[in-house]
Amino acid sequence: MEKGEILFANKGHELFYQKQTESKRYFRHPKFKAFFYLMGLHKETRKHIGELFDFKNAAIRPDGLYCDWHDTESLTLVRLGFNLFKGWTEQKLEFLSSPHYLFDSRLAPYLVQALLLRYPYRLNRYSLTT
Repeated sequence: MEKGEILFANKGHELFYQKQTESKRYFRHPKFKAFFYLMGLHKETRKHIGELFDFKNAAIRPDGLYCDWHDTESLTLVRLGFNLFKGWTEQKLEFLSSPHYLFDSRLAPYLVQALLLRYPYRLNRYSLTT
């Protein structure tokens, strides 16, 4: 993978990311890019994006974290996505949004990619290699 390329898990992930970030000009801002990148990783977060994001107000929907369709991976993605979007963490459960819990999974390379998307000016000299 070359510097500047985005690591996608599959075609569904890539298409979701492109559709969301190209739908509105301001969705190209790094916080939107990182959020939609993470939400596109999981079939269920793609399917339920309206429960996680308020498109009318361009805001996260924290109550979406408590839907019964979540599994461990989707919860990881939503927690990091909410945090990168707005610094959000669950009250009294902040530790669940810590690197110790989030990055200890097969999703780690994609979580790092989300960081690169969110902070491009601070992390622009880094890239993921396969």
